[in-house]
Amino acid sequence: MLREAGDGAGPPLLMVPALPGGGDLRDDLLRALARHRGVLALDLPGQSDSDIIAFPPAVSVWAESLGAALDALDLTRVHLHGHNGGASVAALFARHHPNPVAKLVLERPPALPELLRQALQSRYAEPIMPQWDGAHWLRLWFALRNEQLFWPWYNDTLEGVRKVEPEIEPRHLTRKLAGILKHYGNYAPTSQAVLGFALPLALAGFAVPTLVCARENDIFAAFTGAAAACLPGSRHAVLPPDAAGAGRILSDFLG
Repeated sequence: MLREAGDGAGPPLLMVPALPGGGDLRDDLLRALARHRGVLALDLPGQSDSDIIAFPPAVSVWAESLGAALDALDLTRVHLHGHNGGASVAALFARHHPNPVAKLVLERPPALPELLRQALQSRYAEPIMPQWDGAHWLRLWFALRNEQLFWPWYNDTLEGVRKVEPEIEPRHLTRKLAGILKHYGNYAPTSQAVLGFALPLALAGFAVPTLVCARENDIFAAFTGAAAACLPGSRHAVLPPDAAGAGRILSDFLG
């Protein structure tokens, strides 16, 4: 699934969404960025409105799919924006194929410390087992809500409370849930693939101009500094909560 908006001279921006999930949750940012350039938002194979895949989810496979998408769209030069797990995909693609990438934006990249990454990999996303009464819908909805309230989401204790303003607007959570359930069998394997990827190692020695960023209240904001530290010369920014403000910061970087 590909979403398009905007026009203009210069390389278009290709947005790679967070995983698990799809790009429809970032339509507000897509429209904000499209005021200055052409913007494409791509759902990766096995996610949201994309095709079913017959192979295990993997960051390396999704990175290869970006190359296939660029070839199919006849794009030889792009900016890349990767969001969370999509940041790992975009970074790996740019590492192995730097020539097509003019600039790279890594938003809330999962640059977790090694021990934490290993601890979360098997627990962060539970397998979705469809139930006749829809209980799996409710279980996933509450897990997505708790992700905003606790860290990790399953540590629903006083010590696990996130002391930030949570993003728990019901319609947003429901849209996120619906995108995941379109490929419910990929939910846990996708999360495990993202958390099984050592992003800091992929960033070492990177040459593409890069902006590392996150919103202040984001659950992965604490780890953006680690990602930026792997990239000498990269820029590090805190994004405002509104799409228009975030779009201005990203557009200033992209030029």
